[in-house]
Amino acid sequence: MGLVKGNLGWQSFWSVAQSGGIPLSEMNMAKYYEMKGKVPFLFGRWGLGSWSWSLPTNQGFGGFYGTVMGHSPACSSDAEDFLADSDYFWLVLGELGPLIVTFLILIISSKMLSFISIKLLILLISVVFISIGIFRIYCWMLPLNSITCKIFDNQMVKEDFYIDTTLTHQITEKAQHYIKFRKRPPFLLIISYHQPGHPAFASKNFLGKSGINKYYDSILELDWSVGEVMSTLQEQGMENNTVTFFLSDSGPVLTHPYTNSHLKHSSKDMKLQGEKGSLREGGIRVPAIVSWPNFIEPNQETNVVTSVMDIFPTIQHLIGQPNKIQRTHMRHFDGKDLKPLFKNPNKKSDEIHKVLLHYCDTGDLSAATVGDYKIYFVSQNISNDCSGYILEDPLVYNIKDDPGETTSLPPSQHQDVISRARSNSLRFEMSLDIKKRNIKSQFDQIPFPWDMWVSV
Repeated sequence: MGLVKGNLGWQSFWSVAQSGGIPLSEMNMAKYYEMKGKVPFLFGRWGLGSWSWSLPTNQGFGGFYGTVMGHSPACSSDAEDFLADSDYFWLVLGELGPLIVTFLILIISSKMLSFISIKLLILLISVVFISIGIFRIYCWMLPLNSITCKIFDNQMVKEDFYIDTTLTHQITEKAQHYIKFRKRPPFLLIISYHQPGHPAFASKNFLGKSGINKYYDSILELDWSVGEVMSTLQEQGMENNTVTFFLSDSGPVLTHPYTNSHLKHSSKDMKLQGEKGSLREGGIRVPAIVSWPNFIEPNQETNVVTSVMDIFPTIQHLIGQPNKIQRTHMRHFDGKDLKPLFKNPNKKSDEIHKVLLHYCDTGDLSAATVGDYKIYFVSQNISNDCSGYILEDPLVYNIKDDPGETTSLPPSQHQDVISRARSNSLRFEMSLDIKKRNIKSQFDQIPFPWDMWVSV
């Protein structure tokens, strides 16, 4: 969401039974291009709502080819990685089976010994089976439902169940075709790859090519795809005046999201703690590459703290500020213009963002980056989950000298950075007028199965 809107995200999307979506009243990068008379395109995964009104083509994009969610185990063509909602149901039920059987034996024995009445026995047995039924519905509403495996061409379903090994090639060809025939400078093209991640996949041309495993094969295929797109820009004579951002939306997936087992590509020697889903550096700190030959000197590096939210404000400065009418549809960006950093990458770590706030879902402030420091207000004990308990004393790390967050610093000696984080969080939350906007987390709402899919 930060990429598309240039703001901190306060809505989450996790179930095929929930509509989700960016409110139509909200401005985003694609709508801004549309207001400028351009036709932006998105190829790959969307992930910001599955109702027809929330699909990319109703959010400013002139075209969309891809999936509404990321690649899930239910869509894997590899039998080893495949996991459907029914499989997950039986997997969990198998783990809980001995406990359920023991409970049933206990209550039946209690009835036989006249410790409980027949009515209570029937009630307890009913509760057990109703609970199992509710859990089955819950599993059906997870991204493990095969309904997430559809490919959309704009608002029409192109494939009911895509073949994952062909995804990257399809997206690459679509992107090349757009650059050759559909672009109208200044154009906006977002390619949101399904690789690398879990379950890993690669086409037959790359399967086994790394000599390690499928995860690294998928990285080689991703590298090939990016190379093909960049070569197409070069062939069209557009390489020098096109700004290209290449980055990931999160850290790696190292733990299976449903079985919690360690994946084959995970390693105990990771330099950063945490993974996707965590607010630890390993979950949110990712490398980014920016190419703009006519403006940025090549082979430069910077350690300045930036965010995916900065891309929209940067692009806005490149294609022109909004006029008075357009400005009425805009709201304040949480992101910053990166052009000053392009000119001088040797800035201080807090030159772009004095404070960068990190929220877990729509709860209270969980963490913040303040220059060289990272402050945690909520515990981060699970490697792939940002939720935790509120800490009595915040944890403070110097992530410049200690990026692995191995040694916490005394909070009493860093009250200035803690206060800056809290005051910035307070200003941000007051600016939202949360009660008036009635922002709710979809994690906290009961999914409605009848809101299951879009009308096409």
